[in-house]
Amino acid sequence: MYSSPADILAALNEYRSYIAAESRRALDIFVPFITNAQEPEEGDFEDDFDVEKQRMEVLKQLIGYDTVLDNDGITAPAELLERYDDLAPRLGLDGTFIIDADDERSRKQDEYFSAIEEALKLKCIEEVRGMIAIPEEFRSLAEHVDGLHGPGLEYWRSKFQYAAWWGLIEDCEMYSRRVKTPDELTQWLSMTDMGWTIGGGWELGEGPDAILFAVYCRRPEDDGWGWRYVLSREYGEELFETIPEVLVWNAHFREHDLSKIPEFGEDDMWCLMF
Repeated sequence: MYSSPADILAALNEYRSYIAAESRRALDIFVPFITNAQEPEEGDFEDDFDVEKQRMEVLKQLIGYDTVLDNDGITAPAELLERYDDLAPRLGLDGTFIIDADDERSRKQDEYFSAIEEALKLKCIEEVRGMIAIPEEFRSLAEHVDGLHGPGLEYWRSKFQYAAWWGLIEDCEMYSRRVKTPDELTQWLSMTDMGWTIGGGWELGEGPDAILFAVYCRRPEDDGWGWRYVLSREYGEELFETIPEVLVWNAHFREHDLSKIPEFGEDDMWCLMF
């Protein structure tokens, strides 16, 4: 079962809105500490220590995307909150990333889909070689974003979160390597133990203890082939029939429970940099 472009856009908007709101809640906790932390005692740092510059360095440690902040003239952490709605999508604070230039996006999308599709036809089983292709709903998703990295600020996300779709940040050789043979997929996925037949597929994204695959497969009781999305984890796997199902799951997968963040003090703020 595939989703319509309208269904995918609606699910993507909900995903982005939820994660952007959670990222804002996190920054509402951390930015005041960064802004109000007192300058270190004399002698604690070098004489030319620039405390205001270091506040921005700490912010960049938290969210990444430092060139966006620099290019937009953000010189103080509080300015990010003032311009949050505008900057959040460009800073990946909505769980996605987008390449700025439209012509660059188009070129990289063509490279990605061409490399993946060519490798799929080479590595799939003979039975599906004439029909396996990039799912249309995935192409619909790529019209709006160039990758999905899930919830959380970059500082924690890079350590604990997985990217559902690495997207358009690699080269053609790496794209081709992400395509797997059915035998390689069965090493990661247990769905064949339940009677599924795998025709081919590719690795969309990964991270600590999690890999998301797009799998061209057939149900035990069904003669028809179709794409599913399977998240492989150390203690099991999740199977999704559609892109919207993936987005609903990913919006909450390993999200940071802000109510459990311990009290964040000035020493913690400076430790992010040193």
